[in-house]
Amino acid sequence: MYEEPQRLAIPFEHSKHPVDILQGFHGPYTHFDGSVCKSLNLEYAVDFSLPVGALVLAARSGMVKAISTYSCWSYVGKDVQRHIKDGGTNFICLAHDDGTTAVYSHLAFKGEMVYLDQYVEEGMPLARTGLSGALGPVPHLHFHVSRLEKGKTCTIPVSFKDYNGPLEHDEIFAAKNCVKRKISQLVSTVS
Repeated sequence: MYEEPQRLAIPFEHSKHPVDILQGFHGPYTHFDGSVCKSLNLEYAVDFSLPVGALVLAARSGMVKAISTYSCWSYVGKDVQRHIKDGGTNFICLAHDDGTTAVYSHLAFKGEMVYLDQYVEEGMPLARTGLSGALGPVPHLHFHVSRLEKGKTCTIPVSFKDYNGPLEHDEIFAAKNCVKRKISQLVSTVS
């Protein structure tokens, strides 16, 4: 049965930081089934480019069920297995009334602004972004919503209230490349 994607608030202050997606749904780096571990399917995760220290906001109301912000470890590279072996990322998990969980990761060391079992409303500050976990070449906020299906944590499709652009990785980069080509054409006609 087809489910309409959940419409969520953008999980950061998009009036201060433009929506710039580094890796969308089905991304080639870590957003596929089994990319990080066998019990986690990250197909529908989104990585938003954000500067270190950006405010992370609740995309939906929920209960804080996990906080881990004690890692100072970060890895800037493409070896996902090293991320698993050497250390994790700082994260916060919110549980929602419908049984889903939202995960916000790559947070600052001790950057949380909430406590365990606290109920938070949509838009409430949760933490600040930081350099934790496997970051690749750019600091970012990793965000996904998941539910447990047959013993496996599976991400589910979402959409955002104030963003109508693509969330599929290939569509995002096709659009970015199209804009680059148009800018290049404009520059060459002006020169």
